[in-house]
Amino acid sequence: MASEALRVLTATLYDQRGAHRLIAQCDARNRGAVALFARLGFRDEARHVDADFFKEVWTARDPCAQLAQED
Repeated sequence: MASEALRVLTATLYDQRGAHRLIAQCDARNRGAVALFARLGFRDEARHVDADFFKEVWTARDPCAQLAQED
């Protein structure tokens, strides 16, 4: 269900809103979210170590992106 919802969202942003590039950021511990964006063709672009302080713990963020022509 999440994959289909993100497919619809990305298609809408590219086709109806004219987006050139989409960016997502996931908590590095959330392997499901990271895998979901990878399945949709988003590329892993970095790891931001200790980038967020959440619930008294420093967490890493994994930004990923996709260009319209890669969709």
